[in-house]
Amino acid sequence: MSSQPADRDRRDPDVLDPRQFDAYEVLSPSQQAVIDQFAASLTRQSSSSRKRLYASRVLRMGALTMATGVPIAIAAAAPNWVGAVLGGAAALLEGAIQVFHHEERALVEIRRYRSELGEYDGFLTMQSDYRHSAMPYELLVDRLSLIRSQAQRSDLFILSRPSTENHIK
Repeated sequence: MSSQPADRDRRDPDVLDPRQFDAYEVLSPSQQAVIDQFAASLTRQSSSSRKRLYASRVLRMGALTMATGVPIAIAAAAPNWVGAVLGGAAALLEGAIQVFHHEERALVEIRRYRSELGEYDGFLTMQSDYRHSAMPYELLVDRLSLIRSQAQRSDLFILSRPSTENHIK
């Protein structure tokens, strides 16, 4: 239990502290626990998606840098193996980028995070449909379930595509 305050201190600044809202106070203890876990999950999801996007951009920059090094090595009359190593490494990095679809999957994670965050905020502040719902907690659970299933389908679609395609549908 002593780790809970530390977890709350590390919460993503965009993720509201649920304890400050009336919607949280009327929940049962088990529902409050679920909301607390969900708030922590949103923070992890935000961090994970940003790291994935950053990593994909680092890989892409590495591939571009190595590919750019090939003509420079040739112009500088470097040994043939230098150009070959740079070209091979650039091809391997670009292949990893295409096979694993890091950037596209990061964008799916970011969309999921923002959708879930919007629902979470709407629930806590009792905005839009939550204000008029007789069972706002159940509405939140249903909507989060829908968002997650859509994100899973998108992620599976991206992973199932041939690696030569380079766009999001």
